[in-house]
Amino acid sequence: MKQFTLAFFLFVAFLSARGQSAPNLNSYPADTTKMRVWTEYCKKVCLNENFPLLSTSAKKGIALSKGNNRFSSIFYYYEGIGYEYATRQDSLAIDCYERSLSFAKKEGDMEQVGNVIRRLYYLYYLYKKNDRATALINYVKSSVKQVKNWEVKANFLVCICNSYLFYDEYEQFINYAFQTIDVYEHKLPKSKKNNTNIANLYRNIVGAYIQMGQFDKALEYCIVAEKYCLQEHVNLAYLYSYYVKIYSNGSQIDLEKRYIQKLEALNENFYDKQSCLGESYTAFSENYLKINQLSEATKYIEKAIRAGILSKNREVVVEATTTKGKILYAKKEYQPAIKLLLSIEKDAKMYDRWNYTDMLYVIAQCYKLSENSDRAYLYLNTYTLAKDTLLKETAKKNIANAEARYQNNVKLQEIRSLKAENTIHQLEEEKSKSQITVLLLVLLMVVGISGFIYYKSKERKKTNEKLQQLNAELDEANQVKARFFGILNHDLRSPLANLIHLLELKKENDHAIDQATIIRLENQSIDSAQNLLISMEDMLLWGKGQMSNFEPQMKPISVEVLFRYIASYFESETKIAFSFENSNDLKLISDENILKTILRNLTSNAIKALVRVEHPSIRWSARHDDDFTYLTITDNGHGVSKDHLKALYDETEVVGVKNGLGLHLIRDLSGIVDCNIELESSTPNGTTFCLRFRKE
Repeated sequence: MKQFTLAFFLFVAFLSARGQSAPNLNSYPADTTKMRVWTEYCKKVCLNENFPLLSTSAKKGIALSKGNNRFSSIFYYYEGIGYEYATRQDSLAIDCYERSLSFAKKEGDMEQVGNVIRRLYYLYYLYKKNDRATALINYVKSSVKQVKNWEVKANFLVCICNSYLFYDEYEQFINYAFQTIDVYEHKLPKSKKNNTNIANLYRNIVGAYIQMGQFDKALEYCIVAEKYCLQEHVNLAYLYSYYVKIYSNGSQIDLEKRYIQKLEALNENFYDKQSCLGESYTAFSENYLKINQLSEATKYIEKAIRAGILSKNREVVVEATTTKGKILYAKKEYQPAIKLLLSIEKDAKMYDRWNYTDMLYVIAQCYKLSENSDRAYLYLNTYTLAKDTLLKETAKKNIANAEARYQNNVKLQEIRSLKAENTIHQLEEEKSKSQITVLLLVLLMVVGISGFIYYKSKERKKTNEKLQQLNAELDEANQVKARFFGILNHDLRSPLANLIHLLELKKENDHAIDQATIIRLENQSIDSAQNLLISMEDMLLWGKGQMSNFEPQMKPISVEVLFRYIASYFESETKIAFSFENSNDLKLISDENILKTILRNLTSNAIKALVRVEHPSIRWSARHDDDFTYLTITDNGHGVSKDHLKALYDETEVVGVKNGLGLHLIRDLSGIVDCNIELESSTPNGTTFCLRFRKE
């Protein structure tokens, strides 16, 4: 029986304070704040072990956290704890834990994943959900090496410990348990050091040694574990029950009784205390049965059954009932013994097969002594087969444990050998160092002089390279400055000229100009000023693009948004027919501000090309193929000259446009966002430019 595994995952300590008033969520306006406050409340309820209240509180949290993976995971986790510990509705607890794990994985919250898997794996094991348990432990083993957070890694290691412990691979368990203890004691900061988990691990190391029959080792680690368990009443209860088992093996009844009394004296009356009492009473009763003190054996086995019922632990009840059947057999009350043992036969087979084989033997003997030879033969045969199977399995496990022990010893020996080799190497190195010290001193002066000469040569070379680099950067800066002032010269003159022209007209001919003309000129000037502002923003954007550390803000952009922007921006151009084609509702990846500037300038250039053109039109269209997305602009103007196109391909060419930054700005900004611009056609009947964007 593996009673000591039941509390392996207990991770909350007892607090002296009881009761916690629920916070008034209406006083918190933000939903996130409400969820955070309610999480803290549920945590306190859990620590106070008010599990019925925890279930109802967690349900409220679940309703509160819909759509939030992080908090949904936490509240489902607390609801699972409530079901598991308040009412032992473990099937509902499993469902809650699985939901919690799903939300935690979606959120990428590995700390919460670590919390959930410990509870979930135990319940999978307890209810023989082997496929789910295997999938979960495989996920843990594949993830543990990638986990960088030591606290999360410890949770994963605990789960691996359990995978060996639950299937009786005790040597492997002990190996991983000590690794996990090392993480808790030496890898985590003091603020996060968890004595409860360390106590769990040491306590279960004790249980493993008990199962292997190594009672001296078990007693040794009981003493180690006790200092961690003094403030942990759950762990202390299990530890006292282990003392009882250890002393029961040596039939030391007085020591057994002392630790039973310590267990009974624990103040809190919690489930695990009753479970431990049930185990201890059963062991105590077995000792009295061995020495044929049947009245004492009966007294303590009745206590064991009552404690098992109070703990709601069916396994404890079944084990105690089996011992009661043995006592009835010893009293020669064969029919009551048979009736009692047959009532728990199925459960005994499920929980503990060694206990089950003992029960089969007692039933067979009761039938034999009741002169029911057929039933006696049937149960004796069943007993023989069951025991043979167990002995074979035990032999395999012993071989596996021996192999694991051997591998652990080999590793320890390898570590010792490596340490010895390192010591020898260190001594040899020290000896070699003393021998070459003299040679080094002799060579030191020669090397020093040579090094000094070489150093000076390298310094001179580095200085020359830095000067060359600075000269190159200075030349580049001068070129950028020349381009910048060339653009300023070309692109700011027209809007400023319009403003100056209006001011001069108002100054010299203020009374000669009619009101309609003044309004028209003022509107034109406002438009010019606005264009001037946009041009200045474009130049600032271009200037940022010339900086070596400038990074564009790339993100998905809807082509429809870009087309609506162009249509809105140029809505005052009423004489030109604009059209936009985007039948596939395409999107592309780029910097929105830079791309709008490129499209705006291409459109401005197209408008300028339509001067003195009958029925002027501009068409923007979007298309795509497997690799690229294309935006094209087509006008029905008179085409573009070769000289005008130099600015598109020649970085040294400075070309401005009367209004806008022209092809020079378009070329530079296109390079920043990794966009290729090409002239698809230029005829006397129109021009088509194409922007090509690579699909991400």
